[in-house]
Amino acid sequence: MRAKVSTFFLYKLKRKRRKMRQRSK
Repeated sequence: MRAKVSTFFLYKLKRKRRKMRQRSK
């Protein structure tokens, strides 16, 4: 279960980073 949470967190962070990058552009 802990591994799943870590993956979910990473996915959310990646998505947020992608959105932030697009906004910067």
